[in-house]
This record gives sequence, C-alpha cells and structure tokens, in this order.
Amino acid sequence: FNDNLLKASNNLTIPGEASTVDSIALAFSKFKAKAEGFINEPSPNLQKYLTDVNPALEEVRRNVEDLLTLNQQNLNQTVSVLEKSPYRTILPGLIIVITSVIFTIIFNYMISYYLLSPIKRITKGIQNFTKYRRQYDVTIETRDEMYVLNESVKDLILTKSIQRKTE
Repeated sequence: FNDNLLKASNNLTIPGEASTVDSIALAFSKFKAKAEGFINEPSPNLQKYLTDVNPALEEVRRNVEDLLTLNQQNLNQTVSVLEKSPYRTILPGLIIVITSVIFTIIFNYMISYYLLSPIKRITKGIQNFTKYRRQYDVTIETRDEMYVLNESVKDLILTKSIQRKTE
C-alpha cells in the first residue's frame, strides 16, 4: 500500500490530486495505528473493530475512491478532447488545400492572360499576315517582354512589306 501511495504522490498531474493523496496518507496512518492497537490487544472483540478499526478502513477506502474518481474524470475530459482532436487537425489541412487550389487557379489565369494569350494573338496575327495578307494589328496591353516581342514582329513585318514594295 505504501509503495503504491508513493507512486501516486510522485505522479501528481491533476489539480486537487495532491490533497487527495495526502488525505489517503493521513487516513491510512490513522487506520494503521488503530489496527495495530486492535491486533495487539490481549482480547480483541468485534465491537471494538466495528467502532474503531472499520470506520478508519472505510475512510481510507473512500479517499482512494475519491482519487480514482478524480483520475477517471480527468481521463474522460482527455478522451473528450482527443475525440475532437481529428477535427481540429483536419481544419488547417483543409484550409491549406483550399488556399492552394485558389492560388493555383489564380496563377493559371495569370499565366494564361499575360503569357499564353499574347503569344496566341501574335501567332494568329503572323499567320493572318502570311496567309491572307491582312494587316498585322495585334496590341499588347502590358509593357513587358511580350510588348517588345510584338513591336519587333511589327517592325519585321513593316520591313518585309517595304522590301516587297521596292521589289
């Protein structure tokens, strides 16, 4: 009993557990003194056991049950938290996935709008010029490499047109 009580006193993790362990130790020392007195009597009788020893034993038992109840309540609270824990861990993951999808869509739109669409317009303008002799009139809204490429194509077509007219 003392070994287990020592283990319990070295493993105090719950508020109120220390006072419960102390009350068990105090009640056990009272019980031990009364039990030793009862055992050492020359003629122990049942009435003395029922009035002195048994109530002390019941107090020890009650305090031990209080400690077990306290620990069990804490375990129930821990189980309750752990049952909700998967939902708490899933939510940030879900937010990350949704955010990643949104950024992917925005990134694809920007690539399409600022890179692929101008390339397609320049390509179509060049094809219309070479196949159908239509005027090259592709405009690019941005002032980046696509704009420079479009201006270079315009200069090339203008140079080609001037060369054809002089020939």
